[in-house]
Amino acid sequence: MIVAHVFLAPYTLPVPFWMYLYGCAATLVLSFALLAYLATSTSSTHDQHRREVLASGAAWRLWRWTVSGLRVGAAAALAMTIATGVAGPADPALNIGMTLFWVYFLLAFAYLTIVVGDLYDLINPWNTLAGMLRHAGLDVDRERVRYPRGASYWPAVTLYIALVWIELFALPRPLTLAAALVAYTAVTLAGILAFGRAVWLRYAEVFAVFFRVIGSLAPVEYVPGPEDTPRVVLRWPLSGALAEHADHPSLVVFILFMLSSTTYDAIHETYLWIGVYWQRLLPVLQPLWGTDVISAQATLTTGYWWYQWLGLVASPAFYLALYLAVLWTAVVLTRARVPLRVLAGRFVFSLVPIAVAYHATHYVPSMLQQLPALLPQMADPFGRGWQLLPFLLTPPAPLPMAIVWHTQVAVLLTGHVAGVYLAHFAALQVFPTRRQGIASQLPMLALMVGYTCLGLWVLSLPLGLPQIVPVGG
Repeated sequence: MIVAHVFLAPYTLPVPFWMYLYGCAATLVLSFALLAYLATSTSSTHDQHRREVLASGAAWRLWRWTVSGLRVGAAAALAMTIATGVAGPADPALNIGMTLFWVYFLLAFAYLTIVVGDLYDLINPWNTLAGMLRHAGLDVDRERVRYPRGASYWPAVTLYIALVWIELFALPRPLTLAAALVAYTAVTLAGILAFGRAVWLRYAEVFAVFFRVIGSLAPVEYVPGPEDTPRVVLRWPLSGALAEHADHPSLVVFILFMLSSTTYDAIHETYLWIGVYWQRLLPVLQPLWGTDVISAQATLTTGYWWYQWLGLVASPAFYLALYLAVLWTAVVLTRARVPLRVLAGRFVFSLVPIAVAYHATHYVPSMLQQLPALLPQMADPFGRGWQLLPFLLTPPAPLPMAIVWHTQVAVLLTGHVAGVYLAHFAALQVFPTRRQGIASQLPMLALMVGYTCLGLWVLSLPLGLPQIVPVGG
């Protein structure tokens, strides 16, 4: 029996769960064997298959207008999210800002980025606001304060952790989201004015870093073009990730948090995770709080929330330790004199497809159920009883759990196969001989198989509700 995280609907698997694990593991091993036998070149060959589109004439003019329209639309969506958070319905299910930000921006737009590339870099609403400040006479491109070299992507990492914390633990109120976006806008514009627009948007703007990492998988790339409109270049899927590497350890941590935060989101409400605190940890620490459970309930509940919060913050550290251990094993096997820091930066983009697959398997079913909510919310964005749209929307039918489960398995497996592919070509670039490159991938293969089994196991865990359970219950 398996329980889907989103729907809590039981689904009996047609074959034993262990067969899914063996099947996925065997697929990864076979993919590795084929790559080791067939692949002999590095990613440089992928650069030969690039083609620019929408280069001239009416197509170019249409592209320019499209980019301009999308920039206006992105800025308007940000303004709408803040305005409806302040003056719209207090019910999150009725507030259009909640749907725009959490469903359309962080979910649907992220998956669209895998197909169309880093479109966010073109329409970033905070970049648009910076452009408005420039037209008002402020020089937003000048570096008034030198950006600390050691800071690198750490501001984006910190803001990413804060974003996920708000998603998981803050009250899901529209006003909370509006206040967070206002504060983020102030911080972003202040950072742009202090350190310069290019530097701040590259290193510290969390959404810019997030979508740039995801966009490396896409078959579309945007390169600088005339009149503030980028040119569109088609390339092989995954080729962008082949050419990327983390230029600082903070970007390694950022990508690992993309993976660990989704895994943590999937387990933090399960019986397994909740039981570790209430049924495993507290009995060990009983001398600290005594035997009177009722009088200690407030303290225990506060400790529980700290347990949850620290679990989120510690999750990338756990993944980083595991990742570095695998890379160290690869160095030992190959006896290559390659610094561990260099390997961490070169191989981390092979984890991006896995992070995206984890993200999709966890969030897409919920997203599909919530996408249609936008239309009725557009008809009455401020909850005033308006009917701006001439039609009513019927609620979507529940998704069949059999389709959901098998699609999740396929997506998870596809992400891991892509990860094996990227790791293999990265190894051919880093290690001096092909034999060393293949040998270095044995620990990475074990890591991929482990991630696959972990992902399937997490999907099979039943949710634990309620979260506050009695000690010894």
